[in-house]
Amino acid sequence: HTNLEAQGLWYRVNLFTTDGSIYLQGMTFPGIPLLAFGHNQRLAWGVTAGMLDTVDLFYLKENGTHYLINNTIWKPFEIIEINIEISGVGNRKKIIRISDYGPMVDTDLGEFAMMWTLNQGYERDNPIASLIDFNFAKTPKQFHNALEKMLTGFNWVYATVDGEIGYQNTGFIPLRKNGFGLIPMNGSNGENGWTGLVPYDQQLFVENPVEGYFATANERVDNRELFYISEAYAHRYRNDRIEQVLDNATSFQANPDAFTLIDMQKLQQDVKNLVAEDLLAPVMDILNDYQPTGTNQ
Repeated sequence: HTNLEAQGLWYRVNLFTTDGSIYLQGMTFPGIPLLAFGHNQRLAWGVTAGMLDTVDLFYLKENGTHYLINNTIWKPFEIIEINIEISGVGNRKKIIRISDYGPMVDTDLGEFAMMWTLNQGYERDNPIASLIDFNFAKTPKQFHNALEKMLTGFNWVYATVDGEIGYQNTGFIPLRKNGFGLIPMNGSNGENGWTGLVPYDQQLFVENPVEGYFATANERVDNRELFYISEAYAHRYRNDRIEQVLDNATSFQANPDAFTLIDMQKLQQDVKNLVAEDLLAPVMDILNDYQPTGTNQ
């Protein structure tokens, strides 16, 4: 999802060896050595945003060089100096102060320590290894195992040539001491912060759902409420429309016995808006009952 004026980054790739042992087809973007999504000879996969909440802000009691932790210890900031070369201007020095939570960042509300899964150095963080492994996965188990090392929050769906389908949630989900990180928390009293990550084997993994499909469109997928994930989900309208189509195949398909490539292309181009469907009737009722009077006539 990028603005219309943004340059398109995605491009199609066919990657194969002359002996036929490797064949990958799909989409990727510059800097990625393999496919972001597509298929190999045994397994196909697609992805939507998982919308994980992986950044928290903490306000610290500090004096410029040290910050207070556990209300008892003054700890020095780690200092990093960066020289930034600006064309036509020259070098600009940027001093970054690092706390146990992460770097201090300026916001409209003041300066806060930013804790982010990306800057915590978790041992399991290895997206390149994950990329290689899931590009060449042949079974749901291999695909599941490959995604354990994926730092970024995504909703992955897959299908194999053997008819197996499923879903895997990925990304590093923080376990918070208190709250949900929706507002800046006190980082000096020792009562807030993270205790680790949600174990990967607790993240939602679905194999061969009884519905015969699995749909996702950036909405909340995991409704088990075992742990906090996010409040930034997209609304369910797009997902509901996909499910509406897949559950009522005869009203959409050219062939009532099976979805075809043409049907999937039609679904990708579908413009039915369930939001408009919900809003249009009451709005039209109001307009139909409206009786202009006086100067409004």
